[in-house]
This record gives sequence, structure tokens and C-alpha cells, in this order.
Amino acid sequence: MTDRKILILSCPGVQTTTPILAPAILKSCAIQAGYDASAIDLNNLVDWLNDSGFQRSVNISSKQGNLVLAANKTLNAHQILLQAQGGTGQQDTQQGNVIIDGTLNAANGQVAKISLEGRSSVQINGQLLANNAQQAGEINLMTSGQSNGQVDANYGYRLVNANDSGKIVLAKNAVLNVASASQQQGKINLRLPLLANQSLNLVNQGASINQQALVSIQPIASWYTTDSRSEERR
Repeated sequence: MTDRKILILSCPGVQTTTPILAPAILKSCAIQAGYDASAIDLNNLVDWLNDSGFQRSVNISSKQGNLVLAANKTLNAHQILLQAQGGTGQQDTQQGNVIIDGTLNAANGQVAKISLEGRSSVQINGQLLANNAQQAGEINLMTSGQSNGQVDANYGYRLVNANDSGKIVLAKNAVLNVASASQQQGKINLRLPLLANQSLNLVNQGASINQQALVSIQPIASWYTTDSRSEERR
């Protein structure tokens, strides 16, 4: 397989003759990085982004391996999107995990938004800071699952066993902050599959969440028109 690596810079108002590496220019740029066939070393990429002066938005997607931010690393951008798309949606320690031991800092801008999607898991041991923005901060944590091939007898959605679903883990020392500078209520959205036993693979070990936050837990259920009883039960 060809390892297709994509790096896109979007810098509003920049002319083709502008020296693109000038720090004053890079502060207003957005970056999109994607890797198809090899894992991304998120720590090295974060070092480069910080050295280059990025502040606006960062979108990093990998179809292989995990996205892991070490405890001594901080990614600074007003909008941050990290996607680990490897694996099948089941629990897999080698593929599809977003693990934040360090800090994602989207604070102090006009918009503060952090979105993390791990097909196998999203694990927060460090800090997610989407606070002190002019608008209400927002944190989105998402994972997925793999159906066991059966459907719910009452409503017809596809059933997912616990071992076949990704998980979201908020560790004891984790910090999630969406407090806005204007006292608006920030949002924390947790999206993960509804399991066959009506539970969720969601673990909160005592994370610190600011009091202004509106926390929304959003179970995901899937219907397919090809499933027996799905159409009649919806």
C-alpha cells in the first residue's frame, strides 16, 4: 500500500508572494494532516507546530496506529480535531486510540473547540482546555463500535457487545474546561455506541469538569433497512 501523506495549509489573505514560513503569517493558518498507511508521531508533529507558531486550527487524521500526546507536550490551537481511524471499532490497543496524557489548549481565542474521535477509544489523562474564549467552549469525544449482527427486538437497531465497542475514559487527574470569558455555558459532548445490555463503555474515574459545563451523553444506535424488523420497528 502506498503511504499517502497529506499536509494542507490554509492561510486567509495570504498572497502567493508572501513568505509562508513567516511566524506572523503562520499564526493565522489552519493545518490539515492525514496519513493513510503509517502511524503519526503526534509528539513530533506538535513540536513542529509549536515551533512554527500555529494558533488557528489543527486537523490531524490517521488511519493507522494511535494518536498519543505525551504528558510533557502541549498542542496550542483555537480549534483542534484529532481522529484515530485505524481498527474496526472494537477495542484494540494498537489501532484507533486517541490518548491525551498532555494538554490540548484551545483557550483564549474567539472560538475554543476540541474534538477527539478514536475508533477504539478516547482516553483523557491530561487536560482539555477550551476555556476563556469569546464564545462558549466545546469539547466533543467520540468513539464507535461493531455490530454483532443481531437487532434489538423492540426497536430494531443493531446490537453492539461491550467488547465490540470503543470506550471513552476520563481519568482521575483529567481536566475538561469549557468555561467562557462571557460566562456562557460551554458544552461537553460524549458520543458512543449504545450496548446490547443498555449500558455504555464510558468510564469517569473522577475527572475535573468545570461547573459551567453542560455535559451531554449521546448514545449511538444504528438502523439498516436491510435488517429484518428494522424498518417496521423504527
